[in-house]
Amino acid sequence: VDSNGQLGLFPEGHSNDMFYQQLGQSDVAGEPAPDERQDEETSEVIIQSKKEIMGNTQGKYRSFFDDSHRFQYASQLADRYHFFHPMLEFLEVFWLRDGFDIICGNPPWVLPSFDIVDIVSEKFPEVAIRDNSAPKVRKEIQKYYDADESLRTIYLQNLTETSCTNNYTHTVAIYPYINGIKTDLYMPILETSFDMASKNGYIGIVHPESLYDGNGLSSFRNEAYHRLVYHFQYQNENLLFKDVHHETTYGENIYGNRHPDVHFDSISNLFDPRTIDNCFIHDGHGPCYGIKYKGHWNTMPHKDRIVTIDQRALSAIAKIFENNDAEEAPKLVAFQTESSMQVIEKLAEVNRHVIDFRPII
Repeated sequence: VDSNGQLGLFPEGHSNDMFYQQLGQSDVAGEPAPDERQDEETSEVIIQSKKEIMGNTQGKYRSFFDDSHRFQYASQLADRYHFFHPMLEFLEVFWLRDGFDIICGNPPWVLPSFDIVDIVSEKFPEVAIRDNSAPKVRKEIQKYYDADESLRTIYLQNLTETSCTNNYTHTVAIYPYINGIKTDLYMPILETSFDMASKNGYIGIVHPESLYDGNGLSSFRNEAYHRLVYHFQYQNENLLFKDVHHETTYGENIYGNRHPDVHFDSISNLFDPRTIDNCFIHDGHGPCYGIKYKGHWNTMPHKDRIVTIDQRALSAIAKIFENNDAEEAPKLVAFQTESSMQVIEKLAEVNRHVIDFRPII
């Protein structure tokens, strides 16, 4: 908030003067140490300052929101969709700590799409029961409008919502890593989480593996690789998520602050979360089996299941699996063991390949 009462972005190295003036510490700038606890009086001042800022910030300049139809319409949309702005709701967190220390969740695994059959079947269930196709329903939409005029409003609301969601999530200024990509909703949530975590914060997100094996996601994948601490890839064969197809792969991913070097531990082909801890405490003795053992999905732990991924490993993956030495963020391969990764790294050191030789015939 500037001297005119205008809310704005916090520049790097910003001094939180308003809070400190309330505390009688106008000359003090800096954040509390991670292990410092605020006393009750300090917390009350911060909360009261937040209320005053949010309640009294008018500024000397009028905007297009002042007493306008635009503001009324925005208020109606806010009442309907319950927009949530963490940087305003938790102003003291971002002001004093630059973000959250812990972010965790299981965001939606869906693509925003407009399904005309589902919309029309809300008023006319027979459309879904008869398994009518979308083109047929679209061709006969006027007939349904005439039968129930409220359907037109529902139709337009859903079409507007889907279009706006797709346009918003494809805005390069807001989501630079997923611009122009067919976006699953977990991707903008993950990208937002990167911005909302504090310098020493951690993010734990359960999301599909499409980030690590999808096309057109190289820049986003590169950012994720530089933040990853642990990557645990699951196959849903034991239906840990009962409403998800049994062949779906997804991951438990722990992200931290961005580091200049890539370095994270990965365990793939998991079927039970208990395998993870047991792999880290395993002593490394005995055989390490494959995805199945004696006809059953392998949930046995082994130290060799922990595969270390760094830039050397990514370079080897790019060279062997994508025939591209320059790719910094190749698709992540689900290695069963660290030994398998070491074999790939050795193969990547070979400079000549079969394709380099002229065929004899």
